[in-house]
Amino acid sequence: MGHKDPKTNIYEFIKLYEVIAKGFTYEHKAHYLYSNYLNDEVKSSVRHLREDYVQMKKHLIVRYGDVNRLLSSKKNLIKEFHSISARSSKQEKADYVKKFCEVLDQIQSLVDLNKKDYPLMEAEIFSHSNVMELSALLPEIYYSKFSDSYIQQKDLNQGEHIPGKQAFNILERTLKRQLSMLEFAIENYNVKEAGNNIKKDEKKINSISESSKYKQGKKNINTTNRDKKRLFKSVCFVHKDFKRKVRDCPTGKCSVFLNMKPQDRMVCAQNRNICEMCFLFICKKKSSWGCMYADQVPNVLQCSQCLSSGQERNVLLCGSHKNDSPQVREALKLFLAEYEDGTAIEIMQLCPQIRIDPDCQYFRTEKEDTISPMIALEKRDNSNAFDVSNGNTIPKRDVAHKINHETTDFAMYPMQTINISGHHVLVLYDSGAMGEAVKADLAEKTAMSIIDSRPQSFRVAGGDIVHTNNPLYEITLGPDVREEYHTFSLLGMDHQVILLKKRSWKSSM
Repeated sequence: MGHKDPKTNIYEFIKLYEVIAKGFTYEHKAHYLYSNYLNDEVKSSVRHLREDYVQMKKHLIVRYGDVNRLLSSKKNLIKEFHSISARSSKQEKADYVKKFCEVLDQIQSLVDLNKKDYPLMEAEIFSHSNVMELSALLPEIYYSKFSDSYIQQKDLNQGEHIPGKQAFNILERTLKRQLSMLEFAIENYNVKEAGNNIKKDEKKINSISESSKYKQGKKNINTTNRDKKRLFKSVCFVHKDFKRKVRDCPTGKCSVFLNMKPQDRMVCAQNRNICEMCFLFICKKKSSWGCMYADQVPNVLQCSQCLSSGQERNVLLCGSHKNDSPQVREALKLFLAEYEDGTAIEIMQLCPQIRIDPDCQYFRTEKEDTISPMIALEKRDNSNAFDVSNGNTIPKRDVAHKINHETTDFAMYPMQTINISGHHVLVLYDSGAMGEAVKADLAEKTAMSIIDSRPQSFRVAGGDIVHTNNPLYEITLGPDVREEYHTFSLLGMDHQVILLKKRSWKSSM
């Protein structure tokens, strides 16, 4: 075929092409397909059908849609995986099983997408022999797991034959369970290793002599012990319930922690009795001279003005001195668990901003207003699309073939009012904008999907960073004049424009 992705099979190719050629006549579809998407070899076989799309499609599927041919390509893909054995590392095993599961998901998706048009495909792909051939590609350590589950199900069926589809489900379920066990073992091992290092460090601290030499030279001992220790990330300490593990609430993704004022974090740290520099309880408990890990905390995260006054304090807890900078945010990627580029976090700033005085008709500068903490939201998925012609919602699966994702070369009217789930909304279209935004209260009223629950931020002209204090939403809207739908990601904003006070020009004439 003439398409660029060699992994795309004929069924997926036809589905994609029919989306592209939606609205064409059958004759136009045939000509367009023949001229633009078929290579010379394929053209020679369908030249006599180049004006009959239905027959051309049927011919292509008969020739290239053989199930055994499709499964053979999937098997060859599995055979190319890096081989593993019982001696392989947990990470290597997890990578292998994950790739195998992805191939099984692709096979299942192929059947699901074509169930309506090609109902016999499911029986052919999920034949007992085909499933057994797939399972035979597994390494011995996982084939034995599948065999145990298969025999167990056969016993439950009182020895009766297991259908191919059920055998496929057993294979898929067995591998996904093994993948979950491996991922848990990898994560738990890392946590356990960090815990063992803590215990070793505690023993070293307890072995330090209480002699006068230690008391007189405790500053030198402090430096020596710091060199022997390895800093690890702290648990989130701003919640009422105690988090025992970092993964329970990574600080770099916790909306409560990120949006909390530095002075409020300071109160939480004091209440938890943790170190104000590294955020670790063990440090505060074992050290009376200061932070044991201070030399491993990036310098930009240590408030220099607090240090000059004899107080060790992290910039995330300092509410008295200006500490925000690009270098600080870069260092946070190493210090906070799962913190990423672009994540908004509240740090002390004293930069003036232009504001509008509600009582006067001139501009003034003032310190940044207090931003109320964002209400903690979790990711969610809205499986409906919004029909703006009548305000109703319809399942996305019903219009999946009509949905187009964001594009930079599509424009509509500069402004229009649309009906989103009963809310009449004024929309501005700007082809030169950096992205899309929506008022957060509208997003919540219509229960738009949340694809990133962290508070968002973006950079504007001049280099300033704007913090939205809201998550990233997603919405599917339509239909347009071509009966198609469009999916957009939207920055949630509390305010999108600033209202200026009305002024009569007559008074200035």
